[in-house]
Amino acid sequence: MSAPQFDGTTGLDKAKKAISMFVQQKLLFTKNDEIGIVLVGSEETANPLNEEIVDAYQHVKVLKEIEKPDLSLLETVDSIDSEGYNGDVIDGLLVAMKIIQTRVGKYKFSKRVFVITDGGSPILDDPAAFNAIASGMVDEGFRLNVVGIGFKDDDDDDEEKEMEDDDQRSETMLKNELLLRELAEKVDGAVFSGSSAVKMLSAFRTRAVMQTTKFRGNLDIGEALHIPVYSYGKTYPMVLPSLKKQATTSSVEGEPGKIKRDVTYWNKMGDKEEEVGGDRVIKSYKYGKEQVPFPDDLNDKLKFYVEKQLQLISFVPKSQIKRYFHMGTVDMIVAEPGNKPAARALSAFIHALHEMDHVAICRYVSRKNGRLVVCSLSPVIKANIECLYLNILPFVEDIRDYSFSGFTHNKAFEPSPTQISVMRDLVDSLNLMEGPDGEQLKPKHTFNPVLQRFYQCVEKRALDPGASVQELDPVIEKYVNPDQEMLEKAKPVYDRLKQYFHLVKVEKKESEKRHWRDYADIATDVDLHSAKRARGEAEGEGDGGERGGEEKARDEDINLRFDDILSSQVDKIGSVDPVSDLKAMMARRDDPNIIIRAIEEMYVLVKDMVLHSYGDSQFNRAIQCLVALREACVQQREADRFNTGLKDLQQSFSKKKDQFLKLMSEQSIYPIDDTEVKESLYSPEQAQQFYGSLAEPSASSAPVHDVEDSGDLFDDMD
Repeated sequence: MSAPQFDGTTGLDKAKKAISMFVQQKLLFTKNDEIGIVLVGSEETANPLNEEIVDAYQHVKVLKEIEKPDLSLLETVDSIDSEGYNGDVIDGLLVAMKIIQTRVGKYKFSKRVFVITDGGSPILDDPAAFNAIASGMVDEGFRLNVVGIGFKDDDDDDEEKEMEDDDQRSETMLKNELLLRELAEKVDGAVFSGSSAVKMLSAFRTRAVMQTTKFRGNLDIGEALHIPVYSYGKTYPMVLPSLKKQATTSSVEGEPGKIKRDVTYWNKMGDKEEEVGGDRVIKSYKYGKEQVPFPDDLNDKLKFYVEKQLQLISFVPKSQIKRYFHMGTVDMIVAEPGNKPAARALSAFIHALHEMDHVAICRYVSRKNGRLVVCSLSPVIKANIECLYLNILPFVEDIRDYSFSGFTHNKAFEPSPTQISVMRDLVDSLNLMEGPDGEQLKPKHTFNPVLQRFYQCVEKRALDPGASVQELDPVIEKYVNPDQEMLEKAKPVYDRLKQYFHLVKVEKKESEKRHWRDYADIATDVDLHSAKRARGEAEGEGDGGERGGEEKARDEDINLRFDDILSSQVDKIGSVDPVSDLKAMMARRDDPNIIIRAIEEMYVLVKDMVLHSYGDSQFNRAIQCLVALREACVQQREADRFNTGLKDLQQSFSKKKDQFLKLMSEQSIYPIDDTEVKESLYSPEQAQQFYGSLAEPSASSAPVHDVEDSGDLFDDMD
């Protein structure tokens, strides 16, 4: 293997490269694999079979005993050099089988032998011996892979190139290749050319993860049916390996670089600090500014004790479980292995869900006293498997509702049909399903670029501590950046986007920082500005248009900022000025439920006004509140909640307060229809018929009278 080949490298160089790549893959992606190395053609003879049979198995040396791979193994491989002796590769195969069998013993380990050779040394051509070796490998469960340096590639269709390669190889090499292929065929092994082996070993890999069950128990369907099932993880986020802290100089004997961690606890009492032993430390929970201590016995009582279970609650249409409801990873539910009745029952359950397009809602606890969750079970039927996908569903505390106003309420924000068409063309032009090689970026074939680059850099750094950070691999770069060919095809669409969407950069204004006292001063100055303006108008100073405009703008600016200050403090619809309270709450964005709460509180207040009104004294005030509420709900796209509340008022007042309903009809307080908010369930015709036989609104309807801001519900009480 030391003779230079047509490309200038030796067979030994290619063999060492293949071995190094194989070891690197084992270092990164497997934890339990063990590797040994046997050299054939060494000057020294050192192997267990030679000790049993003197003068046999010559020039075969066990270079590395079987053990878990480490960096020293890579250094050993790198130090291998040709020693100029010939050895029989079949002798090396038998020695490798011997040391594997000695290491494994009676354990059920996977046993694999890689033979890396160019076939240059003579091999004993004995058909009977070959048959015996093949039978022994099959009986003992050995797997054989032959990596032939210079061997023909089965996938290479270039016959002229194959003939040129054969001309550069000796008759012994060609004969030995046939013998090794015959042996591999007998044991159902595989033969790879050196180039294809290096190519496969250099390809990106994923870490092998042992599949373990997360849950073993019954799928309980009522009290009558209990299906034994297993749960396995289907997806799980892969993160970077944790970096370990290592000291350049370590005081731990026999373990260089290891850091020993000691933890001590200190209690600060005034200016003094007292060390606290671990037995005096307890858990505590923050309550306001205080820490509430919880001893271990009390903390145990807080835990929720529950048995392991997977219990059916109900069924719902699949469309009701939105994709964004799925929390965390996905598990796969299958029948208990080897249990045919369980497999039959689960298969019937899966097919029923699939045919009805439903999912099952279940109560799930993966282990005793574990976390109790509600999950959905979705049917999956494929050619080779039937199972259920388990997705954890959120509780109400897990849901984050944020209210955003749509675009349709403002005509200036509505896109034109042409603009929608251009965006549709953009989506079509960047469709990954129509790539030159079919679907692109399939998750099954798309590796995590962060992980792969990390592994490459670790490999380089392990062999060369002074190596710099590696350049981004072209394969990684291809799928973390947009495909240039696809972008080039989409260029006409991008040009149309520029034509129909004029984007202008808005310069961000630097906000002026103020102390809280400044806002208090503004609040105080509001009345002063109003008094000065009133006095100026009374004295005839308001005829200066420019000056009056400046003062008006300044006053509006001050009032706006002051309103902003007040709006951040309003958290409830009060009876003094409910309309202002409503507007302030609608303007807040710090609480996702503030709008829903404001609508509900306003309806409660209106109902209270009408029911406790002395005659019709509070009717006009209640009408003002409803008018303001309707405008706010149209703006916030809350048609459904407004219409539901309005229907509740109609039912509440239909017998005792029908005069108020008539007033609502006269003031055109109808449900919000779908011309105002597209999501509304009311058409304009249905909204107009909301009050039934009550009087229709007319132009002569009495206007709503203003109510003084200082009024209160308590004013009507004697």
